[in-house]
Amino acid sequence: MNILEIFKEPKTYYNLFYLLILFPLGIVSFVAVTALMTLSLALIAAPFLAPFTSFSIGEMKMTSFPLKMLISLAMFILGALLLTASFYILSGLAEIYKRVLRFFD
Repeated sequence: MNILEIFKEPKTYYNLFYLLILFPLGIVSFVAVTALMTLSLALIAAPFLAPFTSFSIGEMKMTSFPLKMLISLAMFILGALLLTASFYILSGLAEIYKRVLRFFD
């Protein structure tokens, strides 16, 4: 089979279109996994890091330990909720992949 016969087959262009569809989906999946998991795990780690750090919200400096722990606990809860939501979002992306694959199968 020479190179010209490959370009005459419709399956070649079908596969090329499939790859062009999957490329943006791959980028979206990578960004979603990286951003959602990093943010979730950082928020979950907040109560464990709060005693060793000082942080501020706008102009307000958090120096009181109970206040830092209260805010850190709220961040922990938000992180746990975001982690749960992340799994549903990533499951939705997997469903999109499944539908694209079935369309091209």
